Amino acid sequence: MSPWRAQVLVTSNERHKKRLVIDYSQTINRYTELDAYPFPNINQMVSDIAKYKVYSTLDLRSAYHQIPLREHEKKYTGFEANGRLYQFRRVPFGVTNGVTCFQRVIDRLVAENKLEAVFVYIDNITIGGTDQNEHDENLRRFLDVTDKHQLTFNEDKCVFSVESVDLLGYTISQGVLRPDPDRMKPLRELPVPHSTKSLKRAIGMFSYYSQWIPRFSDKIKPLANATSFPLDSIAVKAFDDLKSDLENASISAIDEAIPFVVETDASDSVVAGSLNQGGRPVAFFSRTLNAHELGHSPVEKEACAIIEAVCKWRHLLSGKHFTLVTDQKAVSYMFDSKKHVDDVKRTIKQCQICAKVKPQYAKTNASPLVKATQPFERLSIDFKGPLPSVSTKKYILTVVDEYSRFPFAFPCSDMTSATVVQCLRQLFALFGMPAYIHSDRGQSFMSAELKTFLQSHGVATSRTTPYSPQSNGQCVRYNGIIWKAVTLALESLGLKESQWESVLPDALHGVRSLLCTSINCTPHERFFNFTRRSSSGQSIPSWLAHPGPVLMKKHVRATKYDPLVEAVDLLEANPTYAHVRLPDGLETTVSVRHLAPRGQPINYDNLDHSVLNDRTTDIDESDIENTTQDVTSNMDNPIETSPVVRRSTREIKKPCRYGFDD
Repeated sequence: MSPWRAQVLVTSNERHKKRLVIDYSQTINRYTELDAYPFPNINQMVSDIAKYKVYSTLDLRSAYHQIPLREHEKKYTGFEANGRLYQFRRVPFGVTNGVTCFQRVIDRLVAENKLEAVFVYIDNITIGGTDQNEHDENLRRFLDVTDKHQLTFNEDKCVFSVESVDLLGYTISQGVLRPDPDRMKPLRELPVPHSTKSLKRAIGMFSYYSQWIPRFSDKIKPLANATSFPLDSIAVKAFDDLKSDLENASISAIDEAIPFVVETDASDSVVAGSLNQGGRPVAFFSRTLNAHELGHSPVEKEACAIIEAVCKWRHLLSGKHFTLVTDQKAVSYMFDSKKHVDDVKRTIKQCQICAKVKPQYAKTNASPLVKATQPFERLSIDFKGPLPSVSTKKYILTVVDEYSRFPFAFPCSDMTSATVVQCLRQLFALFGMPAYIHSDRGQSFMSAELKTFLQSHGVATSRTTPYSPQSNGQCVRYNGIIWKAVTLALESLGLKESQWESVLPDALHGVRSLLCTSINCTPHERFFNFTRRSSSGQSIPSWLAHPGPVLMKKHVRATKYDPLVEAVDLLEANPTYAHVRLPDGLETTVSVRHLAPRGQPINYDNLDHSVLNDRTTDIDESDIENTTQDVTSNMDNPIETSPVVRRSTREIKKPCRYGFDD
């Protein structure tokens, strides 16, 4: 039983053989989701088959009918015949996905059994071999698999152990491809076009076989430009030449192990190319130039031919070395520009005038940076200033720990060696002696006084080379970072730039607490190995910052009607714990997660009772009558004052809340 019913049709072929077909176009095909399973690429398949020398071709008998249907799918194939309803047990012809289903099944059969040299295109199966023995072994394995799955063949259409085979419009023999003679018969018998319609038909047929004809676009041009009939002698000759070229056409099969040679050329109106291997063509390409391309220069047309050819065969050329042949020297220069660029560079280097006007300074290899291995091991120092100041201190001595990027900044009144020594004494008293100090070539850093002081404390020194501030780049960079932080602080507080000394500590705090991506932590964390606490803001809620009454969660209640919380006195608190005094006077420590603000008490004496009275006013019929009379009288005497609004005499009682009454 099936809810589907397709109609039966009877057709006949050219041999007047009648065939029964089912029209599924109005039933299941209208509701079938398309299966986009890909078919093999014919050109690629033919090239792969041409690598072998012995072939056999097999044709499956009623191919689709050899694929069984699942039980729940059979009902969809229902059709009516002779007053009865039938359904198929195998895949029928005419269903939407019959072809893709069959191709998928045969491909899976070949892959799962690891069959070699077996090529399947729907019901056409080709088995190849490089010699007779290999062919026979591949054929035997394939037939064993088909016997196992009970596949049958149309023996009248099967061909075994031949050296030439006609397949998918090609004749394949000994690695050479030719057009199938049977497919070429309509073209050989094609008469000279006598009308526009017949001319378009001829051009279309020639275009289909254009891959077999070298410089096809040039040869078809007389026909494509013909506008009158009968055709002139030039067009007729082009027509006959194209037919002759097709009858004698042949190309070699592509063997990707052999290097490719791409030859290109361009004429006034056509670009063309050929793909060769071992001196024999394996593919042709040509295209007529567009109207705007006809005005291009010869060099541009030749370049266009190269680009078009490479794009055409990019699936074969990609990732491989190939030879490009062109007869245009200018294009050859474009594709071999590196050699000419090297010649130009060599000439420039030998020119004395160029060396004087555009000197090429030596580029030394960048030496690896000596990195510190622990905090306060290597320091970089530098001065910034003079700066506008309300005091005598117009300079900043910046000291940066290279390991942690932790900055120090000392306001200074001058840049003398004595000032540097004084600042370093303060720093050494706090953190001890560094192993190394690096600076630029400032006079205060080059002095014997500073050098003697550092040597006496066992500190090694180094200096940058002249005109090389990048050699002390870390400290120079932090000069800018610190001053930017100072500027932001001044702008935020509305202070003048000359008051920078007052905000310098906060600016340093911000820089030291800022994440440094090169070390993936803050300078403070790197230097001290713990997180820096903020000097601004509060880490606990404001109601925990001061002693006073709060609410504490009651963990033990006699009944569910007991209050959820009880009032306690907060004595002190930190972000995690709080010390409280219970109602019985006992003091204890609790988690701040169990505390809540008490809130502000409500003073009911200050409430606006008129609002409550308005909401609770009772209105009866007499009130409505009185109000109506009052409104009417007011309309007659608009100058009179409005009547007094009637108020309710209900007594307002204070609400009672369990556990919260004083």
